[in-house]
Amino acid sequence: MVGSDEIYGKRNYVSVNAPVARACLGKCEGDEVLVRTSESSKAWEIEHIRYDLPQL
Repeated sequence: MVGSDEIYGKRNYVSVNAPVARACLGKCEGDEVLVRTSESSKAWEIEHIRYDLPQL
């Protein structure tokens, strides 16, 4: 997850403003995340959380 001002031009990242990212905030490994849209809902389990230091 990256901030909305950091997402442009990056692959394999999701904006913190995206519904799936908002659903993950505050969750821990092993937690279930449920994302609802106007058309459906989908559940995922958080298997791993990793933080990489920014590349300068």
